Amino acid sequence: MSKTKSAGPTPRPRRVGLVSLGCAKNLVDAEIMLGSLLRSGVEIVNDASQADAVIVNTCSFIDAAQEESVDTILEHNELRKASNRGQALIVSGCMPQRFRDELPKLMPEVDVFMGIDQVEQVGALVDSVKVGARVTAEGHIVDEHSLFSRTGNAHVDPATKIIGVDRDGSPKADYQPGLELRGKYTFIAEGARGFLSQQLQQRFGLTEGREPQKYGIGLKEIWQVPEANFRPGLVQHTLGWPLDAKTGGGSFMYHFGDRYVAIGYIVHLNYANPWLSPYDEF
Repeated sequence: MSKTKSAGPTPRPRRVGLVSLGCAKNLVDAEIMLGSLLRSGVEIVNDASQADAVIVNTCSFIDAAQEESVDTILEHNELRKASNRGQALIVSGCMPQRFRDELPKLMPEVDVFMGIDQVEQVGALVDSVKVGARVTAEGHIVDEHSLFSRTGNAHVDPATKIIGVDRDGSPKADYQPGLELRGKYTFIAEGARGFLSQQLQQRFGLTEGREPQKYGIGLKEIWQVPEANFRPGLVQHTLGWPLDAKTGGGSFMYHFGDRYVAIGYIVHLNYANPWLSPYDEF
């Protein structure tokens, strides 16, 4: 007679407690997070001591709100020391968004920091946190996931944001899930002062021994010119004029397509003359 092997007990769902502080915007974000957590199969608990992970949704709008957020984080850290040492402590909201560089150093007891732009991905984030293991996030946790593994500098493919969810986290008619963009290389093109770019510069020392980044204001127009004035493929760059010798800047002009000319002018933002108008110079 053959015996049927038991499949064993069904593992219970992850338990998460959430504490939301501050303004009405935080309450809305908390509702979105709860919806995302429920959709991912997480069980929401009111007793933080029974949770596998506790999320503290912080506020930093005024000093009093910052103090309340810090006190709440430390309180829950003491609570898990006393009753649930394997519990993960996650800090979300505008406080880690605003102080993303300072908080990981000032509050090493926190396992994960996440920003206000990632409330919809909180379910996946909780699933990725191994209960009982400390996870150190340098700054914004989602940016860490987007670029690197937690154990080193290994490249991790970025993922797009989930869009089209209601205030309670339910999918709307225009719901679109996030997509993981897989490739051998990741190109960072955030503009002059993007968060990921700053993270890369700090991690790999890309700015050490180099001149500081330069900022400017630019104006651009596209003209369609007569055939007599059009020179296909012509590229011109100038420096200076009509600016004075103390002000940095210059122009560019590209001829392309059906008699089109892209023409623009850039003025460095460190100009000293308060009456200078980059538009008028252009």
